[in-house]
Amino acid sequence: KKARGECFEGYLFKRGGGTSVFGRKNWLERYFVLAADSTLQYYRDKDSYLGGGRPLKDAAYQLSSCRVYTAKDKIK
Repeated sequence: KKARGECFEGYLFKRGGGTSVFGRKNWLERYFVLAADSTLQYYRDKDSYLGGGRPLKDAAYQLSSCRVYTAKDKIK
């Protein structure tokens, strides 16, 4: 989804850093924002982002060498 000058934003699942009781890492739903300058940030949820909250881990990741594909694109 496009909003407020960002290229893409929406919910994705990321693999968590911790482990469960059974020794597995769990998957967490997070709200991601990919800006026009290829900076990726993620938040606990959309309300945190829209409310002006700080990104989780207080970090931004530069993805300048990545490409964005949609579900309709064929990846070879």
